[in-house]
Amino acid sequence: MKFREIADVLNIPEGTVKSRMAEALTQLSKTLRPMMDDDQIERRQSIS
Repeated sequence: MKFREIADVLNIPEGTVKSRMAEALTQLSKTLRPMMDDDQIERRQSIS
């Protein structure tokens, strides 16, 4: 779904959807980082 569609379904501003998604991705990254080996971490950082 697009951010606008999610915002409409949840009846919240689009900016709120974006900020919540950004926070969720940050938390997911923190959770998964210990499971990654050094090569995966380096590749991930070079993409950002």
